[in-house]
Amino acid sequence: MEPWLFERVELADNLYRVSRPGRSLGSKALVPDEVVRRWVNGVADQLENNVPLAKGRNVHYVCLLGWKADGKREIADFYNARGPQDGDDPETLRKPLWQAFLNAVAQGRLVFEVHHFASTDHEALPTGYSEKVSREIFRLAKTGCPVLVGCSAACMRTGEVLDTLERMSE
Repeated sequence: MEPWLFERVELADNLYRVSRPGRSLGSKALVPDEVVRRWVNGVADQLENNVPLAKGRNVHYVCLLGWKADGKREIADFYNARGPQDGDDPETLRKPLWQAFLNAVAQGRLVFEVHHFASTDHEALPTGYSEKVSREIFRLAKTGCPVLVGCSAACMRTGEVLDTLERMSE
């Protein structure tokens, strides 16, 4: 299995920190669909070991992927998919949105609902952004479905959001 980060966050039984598919290939590598398929199956395996997957195998994915500091798009430039703000040329517009792509790759094993909060890798989140994302995570966690939160490595941006979430829950 490809190494990637998947860990339960102690703030809620159904909250998980997760790195992006293909993270181990490096920050410049194109990610083959098969690597994304292995990521989806790995997430499904982990979830099945931790929580019952009810409600149609639905998973909320709070996705912080947006851009690299050099302007590359973290989804459209590395996957056969695009983020909601990546439709800036005809070739990119032909790619499915990240949620549709993940669901096609998952083939029903999981049903992703992506909540996209685009941000820039290696840059601090704008003022108030972490609070906005945290409020959405609180709302989603109440549904009982698993909630994945992640950026590229699931460290900096994800960590900032989860730190804010922890402060808000105190």
